[in-house]
Amino acid sequence: MTSERRKQRRAASLKRRRHVREPERRFHIYCEGTKTEPAYFKALRSQFSRVQLEVIPVGGDPMQVASKAIEHRRRSRRDRQSSFEETDQVWAVFDRDRHTTHAAALDACRRAGVHVASSDPCFELWLALHFEPYDKPAHSVQIQRRLHHLFPSYNHDKAETGIVGHRLREVTLDESSRQLMSKLAELGVKTPPERMDVLELAHRRSDGEDVYFELERESAGTRRLVVVLTQAFDALDSGTLLVVDELDAGLHTAAAQAVLDLFCARQTNPNGAQLIATTHDTNLLAASNLRRDQVWFAKKTRDGATRTYPLTDIRTRKGDNLERGYLQRRYGAAPRRISPSDQAVALEA
Repeated sequence: MTSERRKQRRAASLKRRRHVREPERRFHIYCEGTKTEPAYFKALRSQFSRVQLEVIPVGGDPMQVASKAIEHRRRSRRDRQSSFEETDQVWAVFDRDRHTTHAAALDACRRAGVHVASSDPCFELWLALHFEPYDKPAHSVQIQRRLHHLFPSYNHDKAETGIVGHRLREVTLDESSRQLMSKLAELGVKTPPERMDVLELAHRRSDGEDVYFELERESAGTRRLVVVLTQAFDALDSGTLLVVDELDAGLHTAAAQAVLDLFCARQTNPNGAQLIATTHDTNLLAASNLRRDQVWFAKKTRDGATRTYPLTDIRTRKGDNLERGYLQRRYGAAPRRISPSDQAVALEA
């Protein structure tokens, strides 16, 4: 090596190196859950200084989550004014065991270039794995209850309405309402009195003060829960039969499960009241207090009739995941399945 080359290398080594800063990476995460998943990903933000996380809770099933994520990616790449970079990533986060659209959602995301984080059986498994090994098959409800055991403040299983109290407020019909009631009475229609009590539910503000709302200002789920519980408590008090069509209509799985628990526990059902309810919520098949003879399936026959049969007519083993078995059509009575390719084509159209 010549002296000239040595001088060049020494000069190059003494030069101040230019610092190249890695660009911030952005992740747009569309998730099925509206509480657990957003809280989890938002907690990760503090762990990564050069990463931006945008968390968009969607709710619904995997196909709904996939469609939102695919729409975001296509819109961002098409819009020249968008700040979407090639290094940005769009993710769809959804569960495996709860939905029949899982395969179609995976296929649609693969076609559109959307990343997928699929949890089997549910996203809560990731939280459990942070604190203990969990390598055995389990249902999502079991994992959620395990989390509640680890952290009593975890409330995924609770039907959170935010209601802390109630009151009855007397109201008087105005003149126009009284005239209408008078005309209805002439037609033989039973009308309410001019004065009546209106139920109002209390919600607590951040300053500790309770604010009351009439039922018409509550959500559809809360109004539905009030109606179902009113009828349920009447049946429990009198020991009679209550028939509810579409128990899960407007209700979270935890709320529907709470209604079942009222009739299954002797403490709350000392008079032997009975409940017959129809539902499309397959999560209720994981209820630990339901016997096999209490679960019935309804199957539509070719001539349009409906045939019902109990789970006891089907050979199952103790510990079987009944929801998964039903979704896999092992018990029958499942709706006709649309192929993943048909759903993917419909989504792309």
